[in-house]
Amino acid sequence: MPPRKDLASILVDEDVLDAKDLERVARGPHKDGARRPLWSALVEAELATAEQIFRALSARFGVPVVSDERLADVTPPETLKRAISRAEALVAGLFPIDLSADGQRATVVMIDPSDEQTLAEFLTRAQVPEGRALLARREAIIRAIERVYGETTALVTPLPPQRRK
Repeated sequence: MPPRKDLASILVDEDVLDAKDLERVARGPHKDGARRPLWSALVEAELATAEQIFRALSARFGVPVVSDERLADVTPPETLKRAISRAEALVAGLFPIDLSADGQRATVVMIDPSDEQTLAEFLTRAQVPEGRALLARREAIIRAIERVYGETTALVTPLPPQRRK
């Protein structure tokens, strides 16, 4: 069995982007210096849409695709939910969906399941030795994250008025 290709190779093979654009995005600066997924950089640079990325991966990557409807009903196990914050899940494009009964294998859905580094970082934080990543549409993952983690809003309590002396 030939090795699986990563997102970059698939998108170049599918003529979604050319190697020069890919190199430019890969070398480009990150806004805050932190690593960000390739899919995110491509969407931000308007070199590929989330739908183009999904279609290319679903056709060529060879992992199961989780339907939007199925993802709308999934509630992650609490231990996996605690391993990633809402903001981190949105940045990573990752949503945990299952943990084996023995706690040794996690299943997540990702915008880019070929991103092994993001999956490995999540598994390390979750303290789970094995994991598998499935594919889902970006919009469905975002909706699932919003549903499970909720909106993060800060409550601002006004200071009491100062009394004049």
